[in-house]
Amino acid sequence: GLLKALPAEYFRPHMSSLEKTLSWIEAHQVVEVIPNYCDPVSLKCYGRALRGWSSPHLTPDTSPQAWSTAQTITCICRMRQVVRELMHEDVLREFGGISIRSIGSTRSISSSFIGMN
Repeated sequence: GLLKALPAEYFRPHMSSLEKTLSWIEAHQVVEVIPNYCDPVSLKCYGRALRGWSSPHLTPDTSPQAWSTAQTITCICRMRQVVRELMHEDVLREFGGISIRSIGSTRSISSSFIGMN
C-alpha cells in the first residue's frame, strides 16, 4: 500500500484523513463472544471475546474475519510508522537535531564525533 511505498513526509498534509481513518477503524471493531457456558435460567452466555473487523462487503452483523482483521492491523501498523517518522522529524527540527540518515555512513558519524570533519 501507499503507507509503505511512499515516504512519510508525503502524508503530512493528510494527517486529518489518517485520523479519520483511525476513528473509523476504532468505531467498526466487532466483538463476538465464543460461549464456554450458557446459563439456562438467564439465557446469558459467558466465554471468550474475539475482537476484530469484518469485511465491509459482508452484512453488518458478520463476526470478525481473520483476513479483514489482518488487513486492518497491517494498516494500523503502517499508519503508526508514518506518524512516528513525522514526529521524529518534527522533534529533530524543533531542537536542532540531526538524523543519522542525513549524515551518511557510520564512518562519517564517528569522524564527526572525534572532530575529523
